[in-house]
Amino acid sequence: MKLIYSILISAFFFCLPNAAVASDDIFVSPSGNDSASGNASNPLATVEAALKKAAEGTTIHLGEGIFRITQPIEISATDISIIGAGMGKTSISGAVELPHFKEYAKGIWYIDLSGSLPCTGPIRQLFVNGRRAVLARTPNGIECFKTVGGSEVLIDTTSDRGARQGLSAGLITLSPEQLKALDGIDKSNPQDVIITLLHKWDVTKRALWSVDDKKSIMYFAQNSQKPWNHVWEVSQFYFEGDKSFMDDAGEYFYDEGEMRLYYMPREGETLETSTAEIPVVRQFMNIKDSKNIIFKDLTFEYSRLPLSWKGLDPSQGAAASDASVMISGSQGISFTDCEVAHTGNYGIWFKEGCEECSVSRCYIHDLGIGGVKIGSMSLSDPVTKNVTVDNCIIKDGCHDVECGEGVIIFHSSDNAVTHNEICDFYYTGVSVGWVWGYTPSPAKRNRVEYNHIHHIGWGLLSDMAAVYTLGLSEGTVVSNNVVHDILSYGYGGWGLYTDEGSTGILMENNLVFGCKSGGFHQHYGENNVIRNNIFLNQSIAQLEATRVEDHNSFTFTSNIVCYTDGNMWGKNWDKVHFVADKNLYWHFGGEASFNGQSIGEWRKATGKDLHSIIADPVFVNISSGDFRMQNKKALKRIGFKQFDWTQAGVSGSDEWENLAKYNPDKALSFDRIKSNVLTGD
Repeated sequence: MKLIYSILISAFFFCLPNAAVASDDIFVSPSGNDSASGNASNPLATVEAALKKAAEGTTIHLGEGIFRITQPIEISATDISIIGAGMGKTSISGAVELPHFKEYAKGIWYIDLSGSLPCTGPIRQLFVNGRRAVLARTPNGIECFKTVGGSEVLIDTTSDRGARQGLSAGLITLSPEQLKALDGIDKSNPQDVIITLLHKWDVTKRALWSVDDKKSIMYFAQNSQKPWNHVWEVSQFYFEGDKSFMDDAGEYFYDEGEMRLYYMPREGETLETSTAEIPVVRQFMNIKDSKNIIFKDLTFEYSRLPLSWKGLDPSQGAAASDASVMISGSQGISFTDCEVAHTGNYGIWFKEGCEECSVSRCYIHDLGIGGVKIGSMSLSDPVTKNVTVDNCIIKDGCHDVECGEGVIIFHSSDNAVTHNEICDFYYTGVSVGWVWGYTPSPAKRNRVEYNHIHHIGWGLLSDMAAVYTLGLSEGTVVSNNVVHDILSYGYGGWGLYTDEGSTGILMENNLVFGCKSGGFHQHYGENNVIRNNIFLNQSIAQLEATRVEDHNSFTFTSNIVCYTDGNMWGKNWDKVHFVADKNLYWHFGGEASFNGQSIGEWRKATGKDLHSIIADPVFVNISSGDFRMQNKKALKRIGFKQFDWTQAGVSGSDEWENLAKYNPDKALSFDRIKSNVLTGD
């Protein structure tokens, strides 16, 4: 029998289609043995054992199955390849499988974890039948309560970096409905209840400290809030972590005292066939001081994001949160045809000192926070550069921390984010730069091109965009992207957004439509070029600018601006110093109005758009997604060059392109939320 098994294993490995097999290659199987030789007939059992045996030039072949880890795989090596049997076939999993469910009551299952809990602290990530369960919360889904007022009482004035960072008590006034939601909790000991506050662009999580029923106030302890973003300003919140909140299919609650996990099954799930897993590692891998490491045809799944009693401090883009795959001080690290899924944090982070790395044709989804991070947050760290994220599907994030992003580039240069599908994040699609204002920044010559970025925001946070930039970014190009359906809760659901100090950026050949606040917005910056873009049917305003500065803020030429609803511009478009000319403007219901002015009055008042025109570009069929324009004479007058928007997004096999297609049911859900946000319901 052992001989037959050995022959089968050998035959399997030597038939691998993805890599040539050399005599010194190492083979690993979930049913292998780390005392074995590691050849095709006698595979090892773990990746760690294979790495110990590997020399330069070695290929490690991982067979089909699940390789479970209980601590991160540490890699410091040169010139090795780790090749699996295919995405979804070879899994490196950070989860442990729990005992079988038992029936507790009708519609409620439980698992007794006494003596078998594989991790300490609360269980904040649970997956049932491979699907993420929801920690019991109220309101359900992604609905939230709205703040009706709050304040802060300073407890400790300890100073940190010159800013007020001491402890304070947060006070939020509750409406009768919100107070009633806490009726079922133990108000004498409520600290297991977590309040998640969504304020402007930030997320803060705090333990509920006490509730005053008479005053309708809840209290929580925290680090002193930043004066520019208090938790009760433009804010929503929800509660999670109490058994009384468990009232919706797919929700769970872990009782630490009883050591019991309770779960409400979803439709179609059965006791006999359902399995539950919880992640026990924060990282799948830590790669340090390595060179030329290839990962291919692998799935990395199930990582953990614990939450301490202190909760979670606000951080734009959840920037300080780590990732499931961490890389630093390394060159030539590549991930091809890999999957990263079911995380508690970000997917992959090329942190400090990384060069010539890539992520291509990877499926990065079901993320606790966001997708890919590039560069360090510290200016004192070695600069990461030349990282490529290409032809990837990056979607469905922010399950644990709502301010995650699809791709975020910090202090890093010469990177390319190209031909990706990026959707379903609650904050921003792609952001570039990590310096606010005009101080020096290393974020130069980054390219964000040919991406399809859509269904961002979902009405939860504010001050967001499909593509967001910061600081001195000379040589950065944002081009040939298709951007649509950007929905903020309060202000700031923009398509293209040059924020504080954005300078030297070219934005051209982008198709931007269906954004809440505007197609393009510049807060402040210098000498950006916005040209040859199509801005179509934004909801509130088509264009916006904020800060009036003495220099030329940007040049706006040869753009198409067409709309049905809303105004031509929001804030200060008529006041900011910029060059505007040879643009086409059109209102589908009549002549375009410059917020009540005719184009002649607009020209006289501002000196802008002297050669711009009012004309119907005659789109072939907007409703069916055909954005070709037939008024060639008008396009020629403004020097507009038609571009092929269909090249944005992923390409490859039918299977890969179909995987990127957006679920029509999700689109309908987004549209319903958008309608509610715009009407104030």
